[in-house]
Amino acid sequence: MKFTCLHENLNKGLNQVSHLASKNVSLPILNNVMIVCEGGVIKLSATNLEIGVNTIIRGKVEEEGKITIPAKTIADYINLLSDDKVEISSQDNSLFIASRNTKTIIKGQGVEEFPLIPLVEQKEAYYIKTKEFKKAISQTVYAVAQDESRPEISGVFLSISGETATLVATDSYRLAEKKVKLTKTSKKNIAIIIPTRTILELSRILSEEVNQLEMYFNDNQIMFVCEGVEIISRIIEGQYPDYKQIIPQEYKTTASFSREGMVKAVKGAALFSKTGINDVNIKIDPTGNKLIISSANTQLGESVAEFKAEVVGEANEIVFNHRYLLDGLSNLESSEATISLINRSNPGALMAKGDNEFTYIIMPIKQ
Repeated sequence: MKFTCLHENLNKGLNQVSHLASKNVSLPILNNVMIVCEGGVIKLSATNLEIGVNTIIRGKVEEEGKITIPAKTIADYINLLSDDKVEISSQDNSLFIASRNTKTIIKGQGVEEFPLIPLVEQKEAYYIKTKEFKKAISQTVYAVAQDESRPEISGVFLSISGETATLVATDSYRLAEKKVKLTKTSKKNIAIIIPTRTILELSRILSEEVNQLEMYFNDNQIMFVCEGVEIISRIIEGQYPDYKQIIPQEYKTTASFSREGMVKAVKGAALFSKTGINDVNIKIDPTGNKLIISSANTQLGESVAEFKAEVVGEANEIVFNHRYLLDGLSNLESSEATISLINRSNPGALMAKGDNEFTYIIMPIKQ
């Protein structure tokens, strides 16, 4: 195998795939990245058996071949180089790297034991804007359940219908839902659960400079394709809970307020919340058109903050976990936000004012 490429291209490709190769004692080959030169194409691949990543890098192939190399070693070394061009060749399971001022040999392995990364047949593509999809990931993935005893909520739910893709995550204490428009109306509805690790890898690898992301599905896999990069993952088996049942259809009280003001008030109250409970009390006063955020701790003291709000409906009060509340507030893309309540026993909703694409539901702390 022999090829020449720009240092920038090789470094970018290795950064895209090497992160997936982790220290695996039982199957050491998974610590490697596979380099394949075939048909004039240079391809880098890595897998952890649940997720696989392939990326094509531009360069000049002089001799075809294949080899696997310890991912961390080659990625760290290439990252240190400052030359414009790099010449790569292999012989007897060793990789030779030559640049203007350096020559290096890295011991590798053959490709015989490297797991095959099965691709999803590219029959029907679903197209979405890369920037919007990355934003949807960041607005939902933090709400995924960390406890894998319920695998159906340990990933992000993706549903596609018509011209809308919806991402949902929940840990049963709060729920985040984000809707994104497809760039092309889908012919077939999709409903799958994507592992959290896959979603995080996807967000890390995707570049917002690339306008469009393609998605392909089969019965147990999903494949994302974006400018020469393929990310293939299994999907989580099982049925995602009917989350729409917990989203209230009507509320008795809605208050519009300054998001920044609310964040400061909640952070202040959080300092006096009870350890392990993280409780803050929210009171909506329609008479004074204001929100009152408070918390009390017998050992530390108490905090009460009032600020203006536009209130529609009756007086209301609820107790939330301040960590969950701040997570929701930080993901609202507006300076003005709304909170909607039924009573202190039912879920409440946060939304950016005038934005129906992102909904954040929080279960109350019942006292």
